[in-house]
Amino acid sequence: MYKLFIDFVQTVLLRKEHLTIIPDEEQWKDLFKEAQRQGIIGVLVDGLERLPKEELSPQTLLLQWIGMLQMIESRNQLVNERCKKLQSLFEIAGFRCCILKGQGNTLMYPNPLRRQSGDIDIWVMPTRIERQKKGRRVAQTVTFLATVCGKDRLNVVYHHTEFPIWDDVEVEVHWRPSWRSSLLYNKRMLRWFLEKADQQFSNKDAESGIIVPTWDFNVVYQLQHMFLHVLKEGIGLRQVIDYYYLLKSDNRVGYEDVSKTLRYLGLYEFAGAMMYVLKESLAMDEQYLIVPLDERRGRFLYAEILLSGNFGQYDERNADLQRKRGVRRSMAQLKRNGDSFETIQWKC
Repeated sequence: MYKLFIDFVQTVLLRKEHLTIIPDEEQWKDLFKEAQRQGIIGVLVDGLERLPKEELSPQTLLLQWIGMLQMIESRNQLVNERCKKLQSLFEIAGFRCCILKGQGNTLMYPNPLRRQSGDIDIWVMPTRIERQKKGRRVAQTVTFLATVCGKDRLNVVYHHTEFPIWDDVEVEVHWRPSWRSSLLYNKRMLRWFLEKADQQFSNKDAESGIIVPTWDFNVVYQLQHMFLHVLKEGIGLRQVIDYYYLLKSDNRVGYEDVSKTLRYLGLYEFAGAMMYVLKESLAMDEQYLIVPLDERRGRFLYAEILLSGNFGQYDERNADLQRKRGVRRSMAQLKRNGDSFETIQWKC
């Protein structure tokens, strides 16, 4: 089934007009379920529209597929509007900001509204606080958020907080775009974020009006984000396809080779594994690979992606983690992270 599914995904991304393997009715149902697991229902409709009638899924399933697409497109329109309102809110309050992942990624898709959206992640920084005063920067941000929705509704952790400003779209406000459990790499990453901050806060997409990170920032940041989720609960093909379109985007022109930055931040080995996944699962042309592919680590990562589904929502190991508390949960998480020699070598 996975071979059939990957063939279908490649048909869509490479814009082919025929499937290599024609599914029967039951296989089409399996393909639909797997597309749901991986969070790529909308993206795969592009392929359905190009296939000849004799290769299409059964009519009832096709109608269900198209019905979900309409909900995805409607949801994207809502989230896009929320992004612009959120940007305006922070700018008026004296903050610089940009939208991380999510709606910024949709802009790189052939049909932006067909990427399945999630919550909004926004990186903010007060304009009137000197950069070296890190504690004040976070405190000023939290104080402002509390005035908007109430302090008791915030869930403040090291790098972000939930910001329940709307009932229909979840928002996370970041003062640090991400984090690492390694003290060395965490310190390096936070320094790198600050060095790149000005470019990110001024990079507004002219068509959508959404402020998004630059290509060189996204190549590193989104790899870090996926690495973190692989260790915590897993990632699915939706995140890999995001990275696929990022690497193929025209925005890469003029930027230096990012491999030095990946080595500096301890992400080079994971990047090699991801290049293998992109090559094997999405048939990415080697000209777009940013580092040499690593087959040994890549095979492990590929298996994890197929097992986990969209952000690990279908990984039974995560369900087991949720049932545990305290020390038992911490030990189970450590076991999950250390199940392979590869994760240790990735300097987690």
